[in-house]
Amino acid sequence: MSDDAVQLERRIRYALSILGESNSHHEFEALCLGLARRRITSNLLPATGPVSSGGDQGRDAESHWTNIPRELPGTSPFAVLASTQRVVMACTIQNTAVPGKIRKDLASICGQGTPVERVIYFTVTAVPARKRHDLIDEAARAHQVELDIWDAAALAHHLADHDLFYLAVQYLHLPSDLAPQRPEAAGALPDWYAEARQRWQTSNEPGRTLGDLVDLRGPLRYATFHDEARADLAEWIGHARALLEAAPGDLTALRARYEIVVATLRGLNDMRTADQLVRDFFDTVINDDSLTDPGILEDTVVLLQYGYGALIRGLTSLTADTLCVWQRLLTDKIGHLLDADPPPNAMAHLLAMQARLALHTDMTATVTASPQDLPTIAEVTAHVLEAVEAGKPVPPLQEGPPLTDIDAGMHTLIRLGHHLDNAPLFPIERTADIFDYLAPVLVDHPLYREVRDLLDAATARTTGQTTRGERAQSRGHALIKAGRLPQALQEIHEAKINWLRGDTLEGGLSMLLLCARIYSELGLAVAAKQYALAAATAAKSAPNPELRRFVPHGIIRAAQYDHQAGNWISAAHLFRIGCLLRRSIQRRPIPVCMGGDGRAGARLPRCRRGAAWPHARAPSHCRLSRNRHHPGRHARSDRRSHRSNRRRVRHTSRCTGIGATLQRRRPHTPLCLERARRRLGGHLSQRPCVGAGSGTLHRSTPGTTRRARCTGSSLPARAPYD
Repeated sequence: MSDDAVQLERRIRYALSILGESNSHHEFEALCLGLARRRITSNLLPATGPVSSGGDQGRDAESHWTNIPRELPGTSPFAVLASTQRVVMACTIQNTAVPGKIRKDLASICGQGTPVERVIYFTVTAVPARKRHDLIDEAARAHQVELDIWDAAALAHHLADHDLFYLAVQYLHLPSDLAPQRPEAAGALPDWYAEARQRWQTSNEPGRTLGDLVDLRGPLRYATFHDEARADLAEWIGHARALLEAAPGDLTALRARYEIVVATLRGLNDMRTADQLVRDFFDTVINDDSLTDPGILEDTVVLLQYGYGALIRGLTSLTADTLCVWQRLLTDKIGHLLDADPPPNAMAHLLAMQARLALHTDMTATVTASPQDLPTIAEVTAHVLEAVEAGKPVPPLQEGPPLTDIDAGMHTLIRLGHHLDNAPLFPIERTADIFDYLAPVLVDHPLYREVRDLLDAATARTTGQTTRGERAQSRGHALIKAGRLPQALQEIHEAKINWLRGDTLEGGLSMLLLCARIYSELGLAVAAKQYALAAATAAKSAPNPELRRFVPHGIIRAAQYDHQAGNWISAAHLFRIGCLLRRSIQRRPIPVCMGGDGRAGARLPRCRRGAAWPHARAPSHCRLSRNRHHPGRHARSDRRSHRSNRRRVRHTSRCTGIGATLQRRRPHTPLCLERARRRLGGHLSQRPCVGAGSGTLHRSTPGTTRRARCTGSSLPARAPYD
């Protein structure tokens, strides 16, 4: 063992020893539960119960019944560690007379309640080996149970492991920079995750903007749902809480609260530490009449479902009455928004959420199943995700508690089904999956067949359009490579029409930008600008915040095409707006377009490196840019011969990195890279703004050759201009 590991264990043992000074029994209990689930048995649930009802009977946690180890052995980490025995976990932060405390708790555990086969006991002090063996023998003779004792030494040894150190950060408040090195045998982390972790760890300022939150959400969710990154979860939650404190607007703060609550519940399997964030979230959404964003409202509905799942499993201090009040007030708000006759796509979102609230579990009904008999939230979600990833229908609910209002929910789905033709941007797949999940409960309703047929028809229509869009995109790229741009434009338009819908909106936005690029290649700069602005407008109204990255992309592209049309002043204004939006929406630095040779310019040392945008001012060592402080020289340049003019324009084109000859004779005076860098506080970098692609547009023009990158993907999952 290295010296660093020994020192880390000593730090952990010291932190354990002082828990009693702050009466941190609940923190120690949560820490032991997290360790036990990862090292001993995974099917443990925290014990609940008021003291007036007998308390927890000395049982801080106990196992729930599961048959997964017998039916599906070794299929998941949960199945490997799940136990078929009745296991009880108990813990104490008492520093003195620990053997007597263990005997007392054993008598309480085994003297009442259900029979126990094994007791796992955690203590913050060291227990000598002889006393431990004596206690184990005494438990077997007096109570017929197997006793395992985890003292401070054992706890510190395991908490120093890379995959459990997050528990020490979360509950012992150790600094996250003490985290041990990840062993090579551990599951490999994706490169993008390691890059994001390094970027956030080295950042001296907390995130503030929606772009920061979008950048944070990916690694936060990865650490929440993947065991190999679970050790980083506490650190990611810390970054999210810091962003919440620094966020200047309600929308960013609301989305940050949502991410923290989901990560706490799903990653740590306990929502109590985030209950206040849930209250703040619902209070803001319900009381603020100006909050009508479909994405926020959908997050509210999902959070209500998470809250009920945590309630019936004893993972939250929220009450059923509180959740019912929130459900009623949220239903009233959505009803008022529907009465205001919103736009078609917004109306479809509101109808879907109204139906989900009506088909939510009736939270006033008595839950007959005990928390120990319920599958965990992670297990339920895992079954759904496995079905989705395998391309299979969502597994239906075999039996369950009554729903809130089936009649209202079915009538709302009927209204939604007839409205879908007017709402092409609404993603129907999620609503159809929820209907399939509830099919055993809804099948006897008189409107079941009509709702089923409407949703199936909409899903089939969307699936067919997605396939047609993929084929059209494939043909379009083939025609682009063959140099048949007008014919390729027709196919890209066909792909855009089929993909510009809710479930494939990202692909539709990509096709809008590709249409703009082709129009620019054909010399139709005004049409190219309009399509780039259309992509920005469609992305701005998208409910998914991750699609907001297309807004600055579209505006910066529109500025490029506006300059191509000769509108330099409006182009500079658009470019400034696009850069400011990029800075506010995306945390990562503003990219710089590729050079004419397809490589990113490093520091603009030579003319062939990329500039801030495809027609930006040439570097200072170029002959044209040396005239920037002498307007008279530009006038004299305009009076030169036609041959000299073409040579200057051709040289400027090489410096800008796009390789396109400018077909005009006016001086080249757009906003320069250095001015943009100073105005945006140094947030420009020389990274390519064009995504990795396999296609290249080639078009010969007088004096040189145009080159521009385009995507080679046939799927709408990623944008070619990311």
